[in-house]
Amino acid sequence: MKINKMMIIGIIIGIILIITNIVKAELYTKKQMRRWKVERLKQFIEDRGQQCIGCGRKSELINFAYDIQQLPKMPKRVKKRLEGEEDMLKRSLEHEYAQVEQMMAYREGEKKRKRQEKIKKQIKYEEQLKKRTEAAETIKEEENKIDL
Repeated sequence: MKINKMMIIGIIIGIILIITNIVKAELYTKKQMRRWKVERLKQFIEDRGQQCIGCGRKSELINFAYDIQQLPKMPKRVKKRLEGEEDMLKRSLEHEYAQVEQMMAYREGEKKRKRQEKIKKQIKYEEQLKKRTEAAETIKEEENKIDL
């Protein structure tokens, strides 16, 4: 039995069709997705490594899930690694936020200290001014006593 080019092409096409049917992901209709609970929709979206920011209603989740359903599911090891990186980023941001708060508290303390110093200087200046005016008044009184 001779194998010709057409048979080989037919076999290859058959293998490709079999493989695509195996690999082909199950696609859902919006009607099917409407029967799902919100938790399942969120999990479906999360499994594909996506987030629906601003999706407050179930219909928005359904539309988003329907649009991304052809994306492949994210492997668990990738998801764990991303969660670990997310946790590291969160801790880093919390640390930076704490540093900023400390710096702001320090600056507030500096401002308060400077205000206190300014008030002390002003009080000192007023005391000196009061002493000078008292001294000037006593000198005038003595001059007036001498003139009489």
